Amino acid sequence: MSSSVYVVGIDTSESSRRVIEYAMQRAKADGARLQLIHVIDWSPFEFHTLEENESQSIKRREQIEQDRQMVFGPIVENMQEAGIEANVEVIYGHPAQVLANAAESLDADGIILGRSSHKRLFGLGSTPARVAAVSKCPVTTVP
Repeated sequence: MSSSVYVVGIDTSESSRRVIEYAMQRAKADGARLQLIHVIDWSPFEFHTLEENESQSIKRREQIEQDRQMVFGPIVENMQEAGIEANVEVIYGHPAQVLANAAESLDADGIILGRSSHKRLFGLGSTPARVAAVSKCPVTTVP
């Protein structure tokens, strides 16, 4: 098992395809493994009744499992067939904080994510700008 690891922020967008291609190139060149993370934006500051919270909790677990298996499972299989060690996690939370925390906990060599977004700050989407601001490791943005 390689000691190098990259955290890769992915979603279902077209730019995410380019992120995955770039991450695969980096992993092959560096002999690194990839930890793919899809973050479903969620705020703990939304208030709901107990019944709504329970219902949402069940829906979140179902959505996470569905996304993991149906959307991102084939991506991981493709990477593994190419000889790249890869795992995927689907997590609820604030995208920038989730990616930065994952990178820190894995002692990652870097975070790779797309730069596209409707909200731009110096040519970056708001999530990449926030990740760069809070991350303790290098952040690579892919056009």
